[in-house]
Amino acid sequence: MKIKRFFILFGLFILITIPNYLIYRKVIFSYLSQVRSFYTIRFTNTPLFIISYLILSGLYFVTVFYQLYNKKVHKHFVTISLFIYFLLLIFILFFKSVGIRGYEWNIFKLLEYLRYDTIAALINISLFIPLGVFIKKLNIKTLFLLICMLFGVETIQYIFSLGIFDILDILFNFIGLLLGYQLRRFLKSQNIVIE
Repeated sequence: MKIKRFFILFGLFILITIPNYLIYRKVIFSYLSQVRSFYTIRFTNTPLFIISYLILSGLYFVTVFYQLYNKKVHKHFVTISLFIYFLLLIFILFFKSVGIRGYEWNIFKLLEYLRYDTIAALINISLFIPLGVFIKKLNIKTLFLLICMLFGVETIQYIFSLGIFDILDILFNFIGLLLGYQLRRFLKSQNIVIE
């Protein structure tokens, strides 16, 4: 039985490797290259970094699937995951675009944005899904606070030249929060416990 489980998890690891590599190329490398450091770009494009990323991220996702399948998620795993998530979120929101300032209020550019920059839209949605898992109850007050929080993030980016105040980013981040809330409800309905 343990050998069968090992081969299933190993097969899952191999299946995850391909999308992980695409995520690395399309998302992670492009974000790291915006740090504007020659050494960062050179290091993140080395085979050692890419292989390390693929192995670590593959093991992480296999661990997530394994724990969800067993309906028992370890508390320490959640704590470490949240710590890494918040570090990445802070970097992406406030340090990725230092020195850039602007605003985009045109909501009607939504179709153009989705057509030409689908990956950026998906990133903006997925960034806030983990945060949405913390929403316990969705009511008018919660929705208002979430929208204020997202406007606050975009305003900080504009005021301190940390990025572009983009109304579409707020929309996509809000969708991510709502998806996270739905994920929380789904996990609760599956009786998945954190121990």
